[in-house]
Amino acid sequence: MDALENLNLELNLYLSPFECLSPNKVLFESTDFVLKKKELVLHKQSDPFVRAFIDYLYRMLANAAINVPDITNTARAMLNTGAYGYTTVGTSNQAVGINDYECVGLIVAQGALATANQLVYGNTEYIYWTPLTSGTTRYYCLTRPFFNMSGGNIVVEEVTYQGYNNAGGTYYFTMARDLTGTVTINDGCALIVEYKMQVTV
Repeated sequence: MDALENLNLELNLYLSPFECLSPNKVLFESTDFVLKKKELVLHKQSDPFVRAFIDYLYRMLANAAINVPDITNTARAMLNTGAYGYTTVGTSNQAVGINDYECVGLIVAQGALATANQLVYGNTEYIYWTPLTSGTTRYYCLTRPFFNMSGGNIVVEEVTYQGYNNAGGTYYFTMARDLTGTVTINDGCALIVEYKMQVTV
């Protein structure tokens, strides 16, 4: 049991007002926004990992073929190469289940200005480009901002942590899904999702 307890995934959520530097653009990059003072609104240990996490780990360590459901719930023959992380957000407070493969109430990325109930998805960034060691803990951290330019408030109830694998194409797999409680993103504010993966001896 100690080995399982040593692996920890933490989730932090921040709210921040922002300034849009290119308000007339249809598609945005994170560099088009300036985040202002961040306010921590949630800190928690992640809910349990879901199926794809253990399948992904098995594929990497056993070097054995396995089919893993991607974010469309389609089985993919995962390769033992290529990995990348990112996050999504949604509106459902449905309980976390072992076979969760995406946010249940996924909020789609905004494709035009002032689109109701949609967010502008910022770039995923690794705060630490290589894992760091602090005492007996080894960790890395990734973050992604979600900008609300919809003209109204948007409520988030769930987030996912997803991995990428070039399984004969570009496919993404949900490693963890977390319930956040009701987090309201006011128009003109951003939600910053931060996941920290760590092991402690």
